[in-house]
Amino acid sequence: MITGWRPGTSDDTPGVTDVYNYHISNSMAAYNEEPVDTSWASLFMKRAYAFYVFEAGHSVRGFASLNPFRKSSSFNGTATLTYFLMPDASGQGRGTQILRRLEADARQMGINQLLAHISSLNEQSLSFHHKRGFHECGRFRSIGIKHNNIFDLIWMQKSLDNALPIV
Repeated sequence: MITGWRPGTSDDTPGVTDVYNYHISNSMAAYNEEPVDTSWASLFMKRAYAFYVFEAGHSVRGFASLNPFRKSSSFNGTATLTYFLMPDASGQGRGTQILRRLEADARQMGINQLLAHISSLNEQSLSFHHKRGFHECGRFRSIGIKHNNIFDLIWMQKSLDNALPIV
């Protein structure tokens, strides 16, 4: 297992909730405008194919997941990614670590296409994904408003199987 990251458990729901609520209040990474409670984290964790937390000093400082794209079996080869890190845990290679872990999990599950949806106002995440082989594959213009900021929803995609090119 990679340093600091471990599989998440139901005991982590308060920490996951705290991390997500931080991003609701302080960034454009989370789309919600109002804080969530632990039932949100519990449901989110249950729906994920794989769920990890980043722990430092017995405190959850981030989380990441590999999620179904759609319920239809037609999309079994595609998954979405989610990850959030607190500022003190960011910028130290941890995002790249967990992305590699999620990619490995996806390959083991037969998933060959990864998707991420990102606010156009989240330049750090857009750059992160671009540098790691994702490309923009769709954009919904001006569909989001958070704290009076209008944003596009950008979809980015990465193919894990070169035999299945993105067209």
